[in-house]
Amino acid sequence: MHEGTGHARALRLLDSEDPPTAFLCSSLAQAAGVRRACLDRGLRAGQDLALIAHDDRLQEMRAEAFDPPLTTTQSPIGDAGRRIVELLVAMLRDLWAIWSKSGFTM
Repeated sequence: MHEGTGHARALRLLDSEDPPTAFLCSSLAQAAGVRRACLDRGLRAGQDLALIAHDDRLQEMRAEAFDPPLTTTQSPIGDAGRRIVELLVAMLRDLWAIWSKSGFTM
């Protein structure tokens, strides 16, 4: 989601009968839009409501640049990629062992 979308959806939620007390955003860009919507309504993230973002990895935007700095979560994508490769290599080794025992040739 982008900043503009985050802003528009947050405004709609903030203007609802039962506005949220927290937002969990899928990106810093979305959080920037939500923060702007909060400011538009006179609310302060970190004081009047909670604002959390996922994935603090945008080069042009960092969580600590927000005032106050955002709480963020991260997905260890590099670790996940390494684990997938390890599993794939193990599967190929097992498959090769089965083929070798069966006399399969390429």
